[in-house]
Amino acid sequence: MSRRRRSRPRNSRSRQKTAWGPLLIGLLVGVPLAAEVLARVLVATQRLELTTPGTEVPTMDIAEAYQLKFVTAEGNPYATPTPPGELKARRHPLLGYDLVANQQGQFWTINDQGFRESATVPLVKAEGEIRIVILGGSEAFGQLSSSNKALFSTQLQERLNQRVTEQRNNPGRFQPEILPYRADQVTEALALPPQIRLGQYRVINAAVPGYTSGNVLGRLLYQVAAYDPDILVVMEGYGDLLLPSQQPAADIPQLDALLAAQVPAVADDSALKPMQWGQRLGDVALDHLYVVKVWHSFNAPLPEETAPEPVKLVNLMTDDPEVPLVNQVPEGPELQKRVDRYQQHMLQLVRWTSATQKQLILVVPPEITGRSPDQITDSEAAIVADLGQPYQTKISPAFDQLTTAAEAVAARSANAKVFNFYSLNAPAKSPLAEQPLFQTSVSLTDAGQTVLADRLYGSIVADLALQPRPFGSR
Repeated sequence: MSRRRRSRPRNSRSRQKTAWGPLLIGLLVGVPLAAEVLARVLVATQRLELTTPGTEVPTMDIAEAYQLKFVTAEGNPYATPTPPGELKARRHPLLGYDLVANQQGQFWTINDQGFRESATVPLVKAEGEIRIVILGGSEAFGQLSSSNKALFSTQLQERLNQRVTEQRNNPGRFQPEILPYRADQVTEALALPPQIRLGQYRVINAAVPGYTSGNVLGRLLYQVAAYDPDILVVMEGYGDLLLPSQQPAADIPQLDALLAAQVPAVADDSALKPMQWGQRLGDVALDHLYVVKVWHSFNAPLPEETAPEPVKLVNLMTDDPEVPLVNQVPEGPELQKRVDRYQQHMLQLVRWTSATQKQLILVVPPEITGRSPDQITDSEAAIVADLGQPYQTKISPAFDQLTTAAEAVAARSANAKVFNFYSLNAPAKSPLAEQPLFQTSVSLTDAGQTVLADRLYGSIVADLALQPRPFGSR
């Protein structure tokens, strides 16, 4: 009896392949899908913070936020890299540069006129409005302050308007417009605080970081004069001490090199090849997968611990900002040339204010070496130590010459005065007496802004004081 061999179906191997095929496809699709679902569940339940390379939000550095970022007159960046900064400034044919309008940063607001104000300043003054315009460089701009609200200019406006409100609501607390008849009553009346001119005070901060006296003069004549200020407060001088005498005003550093290397800054994406587009789309898709995000989060390198660096002086208009500050403070004939340049520019300001019957206040700016030994804090002492003894030896006589020049100019007009704030200290019993007022050699803390506002307020109130008329006058 013959045995028949059972022959295997010819398609058995194909059936095995067919059985394994869906399984492999299911694994290829199901495992990544399950991993993605698991990653999303893990993120939702553990509340993990996900990071994707290139998408981390950097911590805003206040020095970088205040560093000028120079752009062309059309607002385009230069091809040659400039120092990283957030505060945009553009070329200006008459002023060297000015601030780009309508900017909003973490620490500052620039309005549509390029002023450090939160709202538009009307060109025409309202009836009864008294305008005080602040002009100057980094110190007047309030470099490194926490906000526009913390500025000495903002606080000065609030103090002046508060004073007007108090005079209206409590006239008996201030000197009367007409003195009483009896001598003892006159003595009592004159012992009261004087009244100041009634009205709505508006203080406009039109300062620009890095400006020197030449830039300030141009800004007044070209821009600020149109706003009809009643009082000009010019806080300038430190920048003039650092700017070489052959330069009439501060300008964009290395401007010639920037212009020579200028090329279109925006590339045309339409020129990308289809393969590049596919790669870009693939990268975007991968970046949105939670599996990828969780992987990056767990494998991200730990941040390196580095010693904090002291805040450096920013917006120093020099071709080599790495040069030590002490090397930029001159002595001898070069110092005299820089002071003479400052004096000539201030003299032109005096002549303009005299001709227009405006008031001019020249403020010698605060500087850290003027701090009282009784009030200087540990952080401020560290800044002074970092500046070094040679800097201290050179800067103090330089400020003396600057003050002498300002006083000589102001003496030529009854409309001009000098307020010397080189030594900025809080009243001895004030809570601010124990707080640091400086962050760099000239940049103030918010507490320093308040002390500066108090000093300026006291000086301006004395200047605005109304003299009571004798008894019987009309």
